[in-house]
Amino acid sequence: MLMHNHVFRLLFLGGLVILISACDRNDQQIKVYRLVKAPSESPIAEKAAPINSATPQIKWELPSGWGEGSPSTMRYASFAATEDNGEKVDISIVTFPGDGGSDLDNVNRWRQQIGLAAVDEGELSSIIAPFQGKQINFSTADVVGPDSRTLAAWVRREGRSWFFKLSGPKDAVEKEKPKFVKFLQSVRFEKDAV
Repeated sequence: MLMHNHVFRLLFLGGLVILISACDRNDQQIKVYRLVKAPSESPIAEKAAPINSATPQIKWELPSGWGEGSPSTMRYASFAATEDNGEKVDISIVTFPGDGGSDLDNVNRWRQQIGLAAVDEGELSSIIAPFQGKQINFSTADVVGPDSRTLAAWVRREGRSWFFKLSGPKDAVEKEKPKFVKFLQSVRFEKDAV
Protein backbone atom coordinates (compact mmCIF):
# COMPACT_ATOMS: atom_id res chain seq x y z
CA MET A 1 0.00 0.00 0.00
CA LEU A 2 2.85 2.35 0.83
CA MET A 3 4.45 1.67 -2.56
CA HIS A 4 1.14 2.31 -4.32
CA ASN A 5 0.75 5.63 -2.49
CA HIS A 6 4.30 6.66 -3.43
CA VAL A 7 3.70 5.90 -7.16
CA PHE A 8 0.48 7.93 -7.08
CA ARG A 9 2.31 10.94 -5.57
CA LEU A 10 5.04 10.75 -8.22
CA LEU A 11 2.48 10.62 -11.05
CA PHE A 12 0.51 13.50 -9.54
CA LEU A 13 3.62 15.66 -9.10
CA GLY A 14 4.83 14.81 -12.63
CA GLY A 15 1.49 15.81 -14.11
CA LEU A 16 1.47 19.03 -12.07
CA VAL A 17 4.98 19.94 -13.30
CA ILE A 18 3.91 19.36 -16.92
CA LEU A 19 0.77 21.47 -16.43
CA ILE A 20 2.68 24.35 -14.81
CA SER A 21 5.39 24.31 -17.48
CA ALA A 22 2.72 24.41 -20.20
CA CYS A 23 1.23 27.53 -18.60
CA ASP A 24 4.61 29.29 -18.55
CA ARG A 25 5.25 29.22 -22.27
CA ASN A 26 6.53 32.20 -24.26
CA ASP A 27 4.13 31.75 -27.21
CA GLN A 28 1.11 33.04 -25.35
CA GLN A 29 -0.54 34.52 -28.43
CA ILE A 30 -4.27 34.28 -28.63
CA LYS A 31 -5.32 32.17 -31.57
CA VAL A 32 -8.65 32.76 -33.23
CA TYR A 33 -10.39 30.13 -35.32
CA ARG A 34 -13.38 30.87 -37.49
CA LEU A 35 -15.96 28.12 -37.91
CA VAL A 36 -18.69 28.17 -40.50
CA LYS A 37 -22.05 27.07 -39.21
CA ALA A 38 -23.82 24.54 -41.39
CA PRO A 39 -27.14 25.85 -42.77
CA SER A 40 -30.05 24.79 -40.63
CA GLU A 41 -32.75 22.65 -42.13
CA SER A 42 -36.26 23.97 -41.95
CA PRO A 43 -38.92 21.63 -40.56
CA ILE A 44 -40.65 22.14 -43.87
CA ALA A 45 -38.48 21.07 -46.76
CA GLU A 46 -37.10 24.10 -48.53
CA LYS A 47 -35.93 22.27 -51.60
CA ALA A 48 -38.31 20.94 -54.16
CA ALA A 49 -38.10 17.20 -54.45
CA PRO A 50 -37.22 15.79 -57.84
CA ILE A 51 -40.07 14.48 -59.92
CA ASN A 52 -39.84 10.85 -60.88
CA SER A 53 -41.49 9.21 -63.84
CA ALA A 54 -44.27 7.75 -61.68
CA THR A 55 -45.43 11.25 -60.69
CA PRO A 56 -47.97 12.93 -62.94
CA GLN A 57 -46.46 15.70 -65.03
CA ILE A 58 -47.89 19.17 -65.21
CA LYS A 59 -48.68 21.50 -68.12
CA TRP A 60 -49.80 25.11 -68.36
CA GLU A 61 -50.15 27.95 -70.83
CA LEU A 62 -47.72 30.78 -70.22
CA PRO A 63 -49.31 34.26 -70.43
CA SER A 64 -47.84 36.82 -72.81
CA GLY A 65 -45.25 39.02 -71.16
CA TRP A 66 -43.99 36.28 -68.85
CA GLY A 67 -40.47 35.06 -69.54
CA GLU A 68 -38.10 32.64 -67.92
CA GLY A 69 -37.17 33.63 -64.38
CA SER A 70 -34.03 33.00 -62.38
CA PRO A 71 -33.38 29.27 -62.12
CA SER A 72 -33.35 27.74 -58.66
CA THR A 73 -32.90 24.26 -57.29
CA MET A 74 -35.95 24.91 -55.10
CA ARG A 75 -38.27 25.56 -58.02
CA TYR A 76 -39.96 23.32 -60.50
CA ALA A 77 -40.37 26.37 -62.77
CA SER A 78 -39.62 30.08 -62.51
CA PHE A 79 -40.98 33.03 -64.50
CA ALA A 80 -40.72 36.80 -64.37
CA ALA A 81 -42.55 39.81 -65.76
CA THR A 82 -41.53 43.47 -65.91
CA GLU A 83 -44.10 46.25 -65.83
CA ASP A 84 -43.87 49.41 -67.96
CA ASN A 85 -42.62 51.34 -64.93
CA GLY A 86 -39.76 48.82 -64.44
CA GLU A 87 -41.27 46.98 -61.48
CA LYS A 88 -40.66 43.23 -61.59
CA VAL A 89 -42.78 40.35 -60.40
CA ASP A 90 -41.64 36.83 -59.69
CA ILE A 91 -43.71 33.76 -60.53
CA SER A 92 -42.71 30.41 -59.06
CA ILE A 93 -43.88 26.82 -59.09
CA VAL A 94 -42.59 24.61 -56.29
CA THR A 95 -43.48 21.02 -55.47
CA PHE A 96 -42.84 18.83 -52.45
CA PRO A 97 -43.66 15.26 -51.55
CA GLY A 98 -46.39 15.02 -48.94
CA ASP A 99 -48.52 17.93 -47.75
CA GLY A 100 -45.80 20.62 -48.00
CA GLY A 101 -46.61 21.96 -44.53
CA SER A 102 -49.86 23.10 -43.01
CA ASP A 103 -51.89 25.91 -44.55
CA LEU A 104 -51.32 27.97 -41.40
CA ASP A 105 -47.53 27.52 -41.57
CA ASN A 106 -47.42 28.38 -45.26
CA VAL A 107 -49.64 31.47 -44.96
CA ASN A 108 -47.61 32.72 -42.00
CA ARG A 109 -44.34 32.17 -43.89
CA TRP A 110 -45.68 34.21 -46.84
CA ARG A 111 -46.89 36.92 -44.44
CA GLN A 112 -43.51 37.06 -42.75
CA GLN A 113 -41.73 37.34 -46.13
CA ILE A 114 -43.53 40.65 -46.79
CA GLY A 115 -43.31 42.02 -43.26
CA LEU A 116 -46.65 41.00 -41.76
CA ALA A 117 -47.34 39.40 -38.39
CA ALA A 118 -48.44 35.81 -38.11
CA VAL A 119 -52.11 34.91 -37.84
CA ASP A 120 -53.72 32.14 -35.81
CA GLU A 121 -55.89 29.25 -36.92
CA GLY A 122 -59.09 31.25 -36.30
CA GLU A 123 -58.09 33.93 -38.84
CA LEU A 124 -57.08 31.45 -41.52
CA SER A 125 -60.59 30.89 -42.91
CA SER A 126 -60.86 34.58 -43.82
CA ILE A 127 -57.53 34.42 -45.71
CA ILE A 128 -57.82 31.19 -47.71
CA ALA A 129 -60.30 31.04 -50.58
CA PRO A 130 -61.06 28.27 -53.09
CA PHE A 131 -60.36 28.81 -56.78
CA GLN A 132 -61.66 26.57 -59.56
CA GLY A 133 -59.32 26.09 -62.51
CA LYS A 134 -60.33 24.18 -65.63
CA GLN A 135 -59.12 20.92 -64.10
CA ILE A 136 -57.97 21.71 -60.57
CA ASN A 137 -59.53 23.03 -57.36
CA PHE A 138 -56.91 25.30 -55.76
CA SER A 139 -56.69 26.88 -52.35
CA THR A 140 -55.53 30.49 -52.61
CA ALA A 141 -54.30 33.33 -50.42
CA ASP A 142 -53.82 37.00 -51.25
CA VAL A 143 -51.26 38.42 -48.82
CA VAL A 144 -50.80 42.19 -49.00
CA GLY A 145 -48.04 43.95 -47.06
CA PRO A 146 -47.02 47.60 -46.80
CA ASP A 147 -45.06 47.50 -50.08
CA SER A 148 -45.32 43.95 -51.42
CA ARG A 149 -47.97 41.44 -52.25
CA THR A 150 -48.05 37.68 -52.78
CA LEU A 151 -50.76 35.74 -54.54
CA ALA A 152 -50.44 32.04 -53.76
CA ALA A 153 -52.35 29.01 -54.98
CA TRP A 154 -51.75 25.40 -54.02
CA VAL A 155 -53.08 21.95 -54.59
CA ARG A 156 -52.28 18.59 -53.01
CA ARG A 157 -52.68 15.57 -55.24
CA GLU A 158 -51.26 12.09 -55.63
CA GLY A 159 -48.87 12.45 -52.69
CA ARG A 160 -47.40 15.82 -53.73
CA SER A 161 -48.06 19.46 -52.97
CA TRP A 162 -47.82 22.08 -55.72
CA PHE A 163 -47.43 25.79 -54.89
CA PHE A 164 -47.87 28.60 -57.44
CA LYS A 165 -46.88 32.12 -56.34
CA LEU A 166 -46.88 35.59 -57.85
CA SER A 167 -44.85 38.05 -55.74
CA GLY A 168 -43.62 41.59 -56.07
CA PRO A 169 -44.53 45.25 -55.53
CA LYS A 170 -48.25 45.72 -54.78
CA ASP A 171 -49.13 47.63 -57.96
CA ALA A 172 -47.18 45.28 -60.22
CA VAL A 173 -48.85 42.21 -58.68
CA GLU A 174 -52.27 43.81 -59.17
CA LYS A 175 -51.50 44.37 -62.87
CA GLU A 176 -50.34 40.75 -63.30
CA LYS A 177 -53.21 39.23 -61.30
CA PRO A 178 -55.49 38.62 -64.34
CA LYS A 179 -52.64 36.79 -66.08
CA PHE A 180 -51.97 34.75 -62.95
CA VAL A 181 -55.65 33.75 -62.78
CA LYS A 182 -55.57 32.74 -66.45
CA PHE A 183 -52.35 30.84 -65.83
CA LEU A 184 -53.91 28.90 -62.93
CA GLN A 185 -56.93 28.05 -65.07
CA SER A 186 -54.61 26.51 -67.65
CA VAL A 187 -52.74 24.23 -65.21
CA ARG A 188 -53.39 20.54 -65.77
CA PHE A 189 -51.83 17.26 -64.71
CA GLU A 190 -51.27 14.55 -67.26
CA LYS A 191 -49.47 11.24 -66.95
CA ASP A 192 -47.87 11.74 -70.36
CA ALA A 193 -47.28 15.52 -70.24
CA VAL A 194 -43.85 16.82 -71.15
